[in-house]
Amino acid sequence: WMSGNLCRCAAYPQILAAHGSPVAEKSLLNAVLKLRRVLRDVDTASRVGEAEFGLILEGISARNTVTKAAAQLIALGLMPLDNTKPEVTLQFHFAGVILHEYVDDPEHIVEKLHSLLSTMSPRTRRPIRFIEQPKTEVMPLEALADADRRMRFVRRRVARSAEGLAE
Repeated sequence: WMSGNLCRCAAYPQILAAHGSPVAEKSLLNAVLKLRRVLRDVDTASRVGEAEFGLILEGISARNTVTKAAAQLIALGLMPLDNTKPEVTLQFHFAGVILHEYVDDPEHIVEKLHSLLSTMSPRTRRPIRFIEQPKTEVMPLEALADADRRMRFVRRRVARSAEGLAE
């Protein structure tokens, strides 16, 4: 059981614009340190973009475990970085998927996670989101009746075959 996740330091562009490259790079280093505080030894983290990190959390069977880790990371990011005037805080956005729940084409997971992150505004109130499974649709009654007719036909054929074998 595992989850695939993308985490973005949403404040990075503002930090870069307001404080320059040295402070922005220091903020990313702090982001990595905060990530390491939240992740366990078995989890994998990698920088996958300018201010994005890919995370594979192992032993995860439910969203609440991922949500708890993401919330902890978001809280750590809101603590001001040391020695920065004015104070700089990291705002993390988190997109994830529990892989055993995901029934769609696995080729597009990272693409969908990026898409999910891109829908979040910089100051969103919902910084933790998951890929939702497509909703199943109710089968029309006509198709259900047709399937029932076919099933009765198959049962009659099987019964006839069984009678022929018994003779």
